[in-house]
Amino acid sequence: MRKFKVLCLLNILSIVFLLTSCGNERHEKSVIALDTVITLTAEGSNSKEVLEEAVDFIKQLDKKANFDENSELSRLNRASANIYTEVSAEIYEMLEIAKLCGDFTKYAYDVSAGSLTLLWDKARESEELPKAEEVEFAKSSVNADNIILKDGKVKKSISDVKITVGGIAKGYAADKLYSLYKVNNISGFMNFGTSTILALGEKEYRVGIRNPRDEKNMLGVVSLKNEVLSTSGDYERYFIKNGVRYHHIIDPKTGYPANNSTASATVIIPLSEKNAGAMSDALSTALVVKGEKASDILPPFAKALIVTTNGKLIFYNGFKLEK
Repeated sequence: MRKFKVLCLLNILSIVFLLTSCGNERHEKSVIALDTVITLTAEGSNSKEVLEEAVDFIKQLDKKANFDENSELSRLNRASANIYTEVSAEIYEMLEIAKLCGDFTKYAYDVSAGSLTLLWDKARESEELPKAEEVEFAKSSVNADNIILKDGKVKKSISDVKITVGGIAKGYAADKLYSLYKVNNISGFMNFGTSTILALGEKEYRVGIRNPRDEKNMLGVVSLKNEVLSTSGDYERYFIKNGVRYHHIIDPKTGYPANNSTASATVIIPLSEKNAGAMSDALSTALVVKGEKASDILPPFAKALIVTTNGKLIFYNGFKLEK
């Protein structure tokens, strides 16, 4: 039985291969943030300075958006009902985008599901199921309409609402760094713990998609160029109880880990789409919840692959998997 780990370097979701190289100045840096190892490459005349700025942004975002007691997000989650709290521009913008993502995923992704996230985090640590009444209580506060945004401030309509940005933070960070790279004429590759990957520039990158039931082998390879890819699955943070796999992707409507025979979902969105990273991040989570009903929420510009628990591959909108 595999025990839950916040950060697991051995469970590699994809393997990245660089196909071409050029004479531009190139720099690479890694940082531990957003519950994973993030590796960034940057190419261009001022790539070193831009890379330092990118890493600093990630570190600052991590301090604001994690579940540590003193983080900005945690203070917001402890705030009383019906009181507007002023937040940083990054938290405010992330919540704006998260609420939009809730709308287009029909709330298969829900930023207000923090109570459920915390409840199941504890369950994975102890490998004991929460009581049904605990799940119902945590689920009762899940409603994105309970989070009100106005003029840079956030209000909760009920105090029990807990915000979680785990299903969008990496994608949001990728979007912000994409904007930073683009304005500075920098190209590069961003690997957010292999769950969100962004490729910017004229190079083509090949990314291996892992088999969710065989971590040593890949299902195949996809090519990325000016696109962002996000993958979510039931295989990294989970425990098994009475033969049932309880993982970290929670269905906000049931209050329990998604259980629809979906092992993983991968989404690719072109960078020309606004908030492409955040959308791919939220959609990959939502598709695990929706399963084969992905077409209900998948926009036409988003390519997707769903892998079922029995190994079936389901392709949407022209997703191509190479061997």
